Amino acid sequence: MAYSLGFDFGTLSCRAFLLNLEDPQDSSSGVALFEHGVLSDTLPEGTDLLGSEWALQDPRDYLQAAREALKACLPVDDPRRLQIAGIGVDCTASSPMPTNATGRPLSLDHPGEPHAYVKLWKHHRAEPWVERIQDAPGADRYLEQYGGQLSCEWLIPKAFELLESSPAMWNATERFVEAGDWIVQQLTGAWTRNLCAAGFKGMWSGNYPDAAFLNALHPELGRLADEMLAGDVISPGCRAGTLSVESADWFDLPSGIPVSAATIDAHSGLLGMGVSGAGSFGMIMGTSVCQLFVAPDRRIVPGVMGVVEGGILPGLFAYEAGQAAVGDLFSWYIQQLYPKSSTPESDCHRVLTEQAGSVPPGSNGHTVLDWINGNRSILLDPALSGAVFGLTMGSKPAEIYRACLESVVFGCRVILDAVRAAGVTFNEVVACGGLTENELLMQMYADVLGLPIRVSSEKETVACGAAMYGAMSAGFADVAALAPPASTTFMPDPAMGTRYQPAYDTYLRLHDRYGREDKLLKQLRELRHSH
Repeated sequence: MAYSLGFDFGTLSCRAFLLNLEDPQDSSSGVALFEHGVLSDTLPEGTDLLGSEWALQDPRDYLQAAREALKACLPVDDPRRLQIAGIGVDCTASSPMPTNATGRPLSLDHPGEPHAYVKLWKHHRAEPWVERIQDAPGADRYLEQYGGQLSCEWLIPKAFELLESSPAMWNATERFVEAGDWIVQQLTGAWTRNLCAAGFKGMWSGNYPDAAFLNALHPELGRLADEMLAGDVISPGCRAGTLSVESADWFDLPSGIPVSAATIDAHSGLLGMGVSGAGSFGMIMGTSVCQLFVAPDRRIVPGVMGVVEGGILPGLFAYEAGQAAVGDLFSWYIQQLYPKSSTPESDCHRVLTEQAGSVPPGSNGHTVLDWINGNRSILLDPALSGAVFGLTMGSKPAEIYRACLESVVFGCRVILDAVRAAGVTFNEVVACGGLTENELLMQMYADVLGLPIRVSSEKETVACGAAMYGAMSAGFADVAALAPPASTTFMPDPAMGTRYQPAYDTYLRLHDRYGREDKLLKQLRELRHSH
């Protein structure tokens, strides 16, 4: 019997997933929280963080949580530990950290310096550097694959922030590395860069931005390209190295196990849902939604945030789009509706979903623009704010809730229509994540998108994908056969699709007017931030 082990490093925890390579239905998992979670107010040793939008992590938490998650998944004395053939790692991105040349995090030697820690993906303090990079001469050649738009969550703006906000930490930095790549380096001793994070979050297209381009932004920034981003860039599933003796001792595993290059957590979910080729439109559904798909050729799709050859599967171009607030939008509405309720939020969702099921398509004349956290795709505008249209004295909570549900579905169709217009076709949607449990929402997706939706039966789909990448690094050929089967398939109802069309047309008119033509919603957001 042979197994593969996946480690899924999320925002608050690490999950370990053991996948049986001969009987994929025989799997187990374990989870452990990061001791320090997200550092948004104070550092572990008590230093206050000044200002808002800090989101840091302590790198010591990663390996500690991974060991605890593995114990929860697989007891130390379990003989299956001796039968692990490969290890895969996924992690949030871009979540970079500064280290020395050996991989020692600067936070270990500078515990009171916030810029010495991991800047988690949702650390948003690098926004002032985004515009400077985008406006720099020669930036176009790096931005084409992102629709001309960078994000403050990505690697290069965060490096620029480090340089100008803490020159001392910049001077002490010898490697600026994604957390996922650092974890792989700690496991193997080898420096590699994963193509998924480099391509989607690091402005990498054959190469990172060169020293000349970076030095034009700041005379010291070129050191990022010359020194700090060392390591071959390799695809997920390719072998980055093997488990070192030191790491084997830490995890109570045999040394020499092949370890895959890291990948982004959401992107690992596409493999975990069994996607092995073109034709499937993937949705990883939670507080936000990440839309992913692969195609045999490269096409520039307006609003798609990245096109990376080999970024998810070898030999195929990987594409990423996204909606910034989906589950967050529903939770926001519940919290406004029941601000001091002792009823669990999940119960409120259930009751409102039942009531919304009796409201006809179009939400009785209500339309929501789902931009409470800006718009990722296809408008690429984080400064947009949301809106509710059609309110009257007769408006009911369930109607607004249904309008929220419809809005994220309509927003997804805008993305899918843009991709289709570029010549990419699909025969199904595959989905995973907590929101797939809402049957009303999932049927809306099927009816509005006009495609069957296959929902993964594995709740730990992302961690399962990491284990599948580990199997690839060990030479396992038929990786797609390891994916769990669908638990449910939602089939589209063409008649319902026709009924939704007028509501979608209304959403699209508002989407284009307030997202492209009229700057009112941006101005309202700016007004809020000016106080």
